[in-house]
Amino acid sequence: MLRCIEVDLNMTRAVLKTLFTICIIFMSGNAAAQNAQHVMASTGSDILQSQASNQELETLVIHKAGSDDTHRFMVEIVDTPEARQQGLMFRDHLAEDQGMLFLFEKMAPRAFWMRNTYIPLDIIFINEGGVITHIQKDAVPMDETPLPSNGPAIAVLEVNAGLSETLGIEAGDKIEHSFFAK
Repeated sequence: MLRCIEVDLNMTRAVLKTLFTICIIFMSGNAAAQNAQHVMASTGSDILQSQASNQELETLVIHKAGSDDTHRFMVEIVDTPEARQQGLMFRDHLAEDQGMLFLFEKMAPRAFWMRNTYIPLDIIFINEGGVITHIQKDAVPMDETPLPSNGPAIAVLEVNAGLSETLGIEAGDKIEHSFFAK
């Protein structure tokens, strides 16, 4: 009985997400809303399935500046314009030890927003040397306010909101990942 209720609740969430997306598309003629049309074509189970990426996760380690403390995450790599645009949109869960690493071709000022993102996040901006330069803490789900990097960045790491505070992650800490070993 409990299992049936859980499945029905998950399907209800998926249906509500689909209806919400349909409303956005019909109420807004802009390109960003139209890009979400693929969600309309999905069934509820397809939406839930899309949350589990088929992509292999890679290890990323954050080294605390001035100490031997490290924090290990398994990250999904996002390195195409289409994947960057999608990011963590429409997902309702991110494991505590996971994140999404956005990789860019060159250093530039960056700004992220939380459109269609249901998970509160910490957004960590990183320079070409793998050093954290700025953190936007506790980004609010669904908020479309741009959250700037406050300087150039070549990569951005998204993790669950509050983790940077809990783990003591801050500007000056160093990221260990193959992207920065170039």
